[in-house]
Parts: sequence; C-alpha cells; structure tokens
Amino acid sequence: MDSMNNLPRVILIDLDHTFWNFNSWVDDEKDHDQLNSGLYPEALDCVHLLKTKGYMVGFASASTKKELCEQYIDMLFPPGYLDFVHVEPTYPSKKKHFDHVSEKFNVKFEEMLLIDDLKPILQDAAHHGVPTIDAMGGLSIDKINHLL
Repeated sequence: MDSMNNLPRVILIDLDHTFWNFNSWVDDEKDHDQLNSGLYPEALDCVHLLKTKGYMVGFASASTKKELCEQYIDMLFPPGYLDFVHVEPTYPSKKKHFDHVSEKFNVKFEEMLLIDDLKPILQDAAHHGVPTIDAMGGLSIDKINHLL
C-alpha cells in the first residue's frame, strides 16, 4: 500500500478499540456525549479525510451488537455519508465483511484496506489478500498519513 499505484479503493474500519475506545458488546449504552468522549481523538477526522480523498469508506465490525453499533454510527454521521456499514459477529475472521464489500463495489480483496486493532483479524485479512493497517491504540492521522 505504500506506492500511489497500490492505493486501495475501499477502506474498512473496525469499530471497537479502533474507531472508538470501548467494547460495544459489553459496555453500557451510551448517549451522544458519552459516545463522543469514547471516540479516539482523531477518529472522525480520519474518516472525513479519507472520504475527502475519494476513498469509499465504511465500517466492518465483528460486534455482536449490530443494532447498537448502527445506532452509534447514525449518531455520528449524516445519512448516506458512509459507503457501507457491515456489523456481523465473525471473529476471528472478517471474510464475510470482505465478501460483502467485494460484491457491493465490485472490487477485489487486494483493492480493499482493513484498519483494525486485533492481530488475529489482521492476520486473517492478510491471509485473504486484504492489505491492513494495525490500529492498536486507536485510529489516528499518523496511521493513515500515507493514504492522504
């Protein structure tokens, strides 16, 4: 993903401990202020910067709380802003997420990029040919700077 010729077309961002700093499936339900305070400081900026650069951007989460995650995303983004949201409990693989994105946008796995914090998920993505960014510690501009 380092050269301009190999930039991805679609960026999949994990939610728990990548975009926000909590576990959606165990933490208490959050109101808007609590949700905002649970985001990593640059997470929203990262999504906006990637969208501005022309990438298709969305969320790929293995959370068991699909409705809650979608509710949180609706609290943070206007309708239609994101290109996709796929929440399905598939740990330790996100292949179903990759298949969904591949079919929806007619892209190969190599044309995607997964941003996630969990090593088993990152390793599985690499096994399927999906480039990755390790977001341990949260999504930040530093971690996506080469895409901007």
